[in-house]
Amino acid sequence: MKLTKRRFLTRAAGATGGAIAAHFLGLFPELGVAQAASPGRPQGRELWGDEAERAFAQVESNRDAGQFRAYLATQGFVGKGVRQAVAVLGENGRELGHSLVTTLRAANGRTARLVQNRMGGEVRSALATWSDAEPSFLRIYGSRSDQVQAIGTIRTQGMRIVVTEADGRERVLDLGGAAGKSKAGAFASTGGPAGAAESWTCTDICTYVTGFVCGLVCEYTFYTVCFVILLLTGLPGLACFLASFGVCYVSCNWVTSVVCTPVCA
Repeated sequence: MKLTKRRFLTRAAGATGGAIAAHFLGLFPELGVAQAASPGRPQGRELWGDEAERAFAQVESNRDAGQFRAYLATQGFVGKGVRQAVAVLGENGRELGHSLVTTLRAANGRTARLVQNRMGGEVRSALATWSDAEPSFLRIYGSRSDQVQAIGTIRTQGMRIVVTEADGRERVLDLGGAAGKSKAGAFASTGGPAGAAESWTCTDICTYVTGFVCGLVCEYTFYTVCFVILLLTGLPGLACFLASFGVCYVSCNWVTSVVCTPVCA
């Protein structure tokens, strides 16, 4: 399918960095509909009630989870928060693990979102915090040497996402540039196929996006891919959870099928 400049930008119409962030930082109201089954692609199923409680119980005794909870308490984030749970299913329908999200708000106008991906007895966690007055700027934390440490930031500026690692290195995903460069620009910033922007296919764009996502460590992926999904489709969804889980435990081929499905359908 061709993804013209007009079509691409229409899908992201009205999406400025602040608006996108505000939407993403909400509670994923569209998440309740499970992704349709499709051969050869991973799936997810949202968990409710007792099922969700059991999924969270499986991670709460993990040492990693305890470290993040203790850190959040020192920052003023207490209580149970708002919790969401997704069962991650393999291509054969077998449950691989869970992707869990807890959102907490502090009295000082700050919000925290903890993502915990579990496969078997292993839990990998990532934390983002932000000021409610500036939701397009996220500080990302991971577990290093048995401690919760800041590993970098994510900033959205329109259709541009900048990931800055703790050592100062930057990774830039410029979706506006990918969709809007002329033939003369040669797509130098995207490494995509030669030719005018109108010749880019949906797969070309998705390959560019997923290549960027797969180049990040597990902790960054959930927050980055959710912004990408919102930029390209305007709606959050299971792809945020599945791609995060995929980078943590599976492969980039698996992630590519997750990210491109909602964009290219």
